[in-house]
Amino acid sequence: MLLLEESAMKHIPLRSCIICRQKFPKDKLLAITRISSGEILVGQHISGRSVYLCSALCAQRLTQRKDNLLHRLLNTSVDSLAIQREVENYFSSLIPTE
Repeated sequence: MLLLEESAMKHIPLRSCIICRQKFPKDKLLAITRISSGEILVGQHISGRSVYLCSALCAQRLTQRKDNLLHRLLNTSVDSLAIQREVENYFSSLIPTE
């Protein structure tokens, strides 16, 4: 009986934040994805090479890094300022306005 209950539970994919390395459910993280055409998309969970950020604080830490982490992880050239603006827009849209 216990075996049936365990198999009925839905699998929740976990991903790690590239800055703090903590694991979270995939749908709770911001995805930065390189699709096959080489374009970088922020905030869309689609197929391609993806990295994940968990919070605005980790996004800020990413922009402060000097080692070009996104370039290495996504295996492509990255316009850091454009990505930074999109990430900031994403997290600022999550903050409730009164």
